[in-house]
Amino acid sequence: MLASKRRIRQRLWRLWAALAIALLAAPAPAQEATEEATVAPGEPLAYGEVVQGQLTEENPAVLYHFAGEAGDIVAITMRSDQVDPYLRLMDTAGNVLVFDDDGAGDLDARIGPVVLPEDGLYVIVASSFEAIVSEQAEIETGRFELDVTLYEALPIGYPGEFEGVLGRDEALKVYWLEGETGDILRLSLESDDFDPLLVISEADHLAQPVARDDDSGGDLNALIVPFVVPASRPYLLTVTGYRRYNTGAYRLRIEVLEAQALAFGETVETTLSSEQQAVIYTFEGRANERVDIVVEAADRLDTTLTLFGPDGEQLAFSDDANGLNPEVRGQPLPEDGTYRILVQPFRRGSTGALTVTLSLSRESS
Repeated sequence: MLASKRRIRQRLWRLWAALAIALLAAPAPAQEATEEATVAPGEPLAYGEVVQGQLTEENPAVLYHFAGEAGDIVAITMRSDQVDPYLRLMDTAGNVLVFDDDGAGDLDARIGPVVLPEDGLYVIVASSFEAIVSEQAEIETGRFELDVTLYEALPIGYPGEFEGVLGRDEALKVYWLEGETGDILRLSLESDDFDPLLVISEADHLAQPVARDDDSGGDLNALIVPFVVPASRPYLLTVTGYRRYNTGAYRLRIEVLEAQALAFGETVETTLSSEQQAVIYTFEGRANERVDIVVEAADRLDTTLTLFGPDGEQLAFSDDANGLNPEVRGQPLPEDGTYRILVQPFRRGSTGALTVTLSLSRESS
């Protein structure tokens, strides 16, 4: 029944979005609202404009629209002290392109920054989190503010270290990073002035963020490690504060994690620590070989094991195959090339000693 209700609700959202677009050309004042959403026809929102809105029991969602151009880098932010904001970005057919709940921190919502794929009108649905996830919850009511902001991205490479400052009028800094498939990176964002938040998104199509972190670096600093670049394409790195209106100086550091060569029949010892939250090994494999990879950790350390192919694609993943230890057995290799083994703690911050053993499976041809 709940799934059926959600499907019906999704169809209604599409109808409301289509209604919003149909009303854009209407010179008359807004028509009577639908039972679920307020539609505001007229001129699109301008970049940088801040609008005030209100969610009510009669109108638990408000629709806005803006005109964008292909390549525009935009962020849509909804803030409120009275409701838990929830945002969706739609095309003119009512298809949801991307959504967000707490992307701006403090329960505020932020979509983006994202790169718009084409010229045209885009529809924003501003609502509350409870109105989306719960059929039985009380409808949240209250005022909010919303804006659509245009950004420029600073191109950077890796490894590298970059410094900047967030101000009251510049809540975000956006960087443009060209990634290479299979690269394994450590990204840290540190500040003595505010609680940093770091977000990684794909730049060449609209999608949910690839990675996001707030406090994994200790002392409220952000740390994303390891970040295995999933494909050779551009990425947006967004630097902001977890709290509303955080300001101050920051330092963004991107390091390439070096891998250690591992031979068949070899067992290596290593230690996960606060400075080394992941270990990477490489080995040369041949098509149709089958491999065994076994991780054994001491002191109840819970680890995970990921195997990547020469093209950077994930071939296998293991968590608790033998107690808290992961292992992969009889894994076939699809082609000749260099393979990567990634071992990291199941819970960020966990530390301890471990061993990694690589061997050819008896089933290898």
